[in-house]
Amino acid sequence: METSSIIGKLISGYLNDLVGSNSRSKISNRASLSIVWHLLSSLSLLFYFQLNASSSLISLLLIASMIGCSTSANVITLNIFSTEISSVTETNTKRSVGHKGLFMSITNMAIGAFLSGYPITIMSSTLGWSQTFFSIQIIISMIIIFDLIFIWKQRYDAIKNKCNNVLVETF
Repeated sequence: METSSIIGKLISGYLNDLVGSNSRSKISNRASLSIVWHLLSSLSLLFYFQLNASSSLISLLLIASMIGCSTSANVITLNIFSTEISSVTETNTKRSVGHKGLFMSITNMAIGAFLSGYPITIMSSTLGWSQTFFSIQIIISMIIIFDLIFIWKQRYDAIKNKCNNVLVETF
């Protein structure tokens, strides 16, 4: 699982560079990438519940690899995503969103550090790996939802400001 998490981090870094290289909407692409990683994590969770005592070692290794790769990749994607959220600007004014973006950025980074750090080891020794993995998936899905709400609100405000500016210019 540890080896697959390193591989997941490398794959995630490569995909984030590839997605962000020549696109206007990096934040939306990163949100989509994060959702794909989360769906892969959920799929591996479904496979995990299908394991039993007669499962082969290869299937166990494949599921552990999927879990490690998708969870670590999602944490890396959310950390990159959070740095871009903090630098979101309003379309017409070219000014930074400011403290709202910074708050979202710090929240994402803190939760990402928590998910990839020592507290998860403590949780897994107390609760077990399956409950820990399930709680990680819940935390990541909540972060994705909050980030998407933040992005949609920023876009709504930008469109609203643009419409207000057009109305002011016509009258």
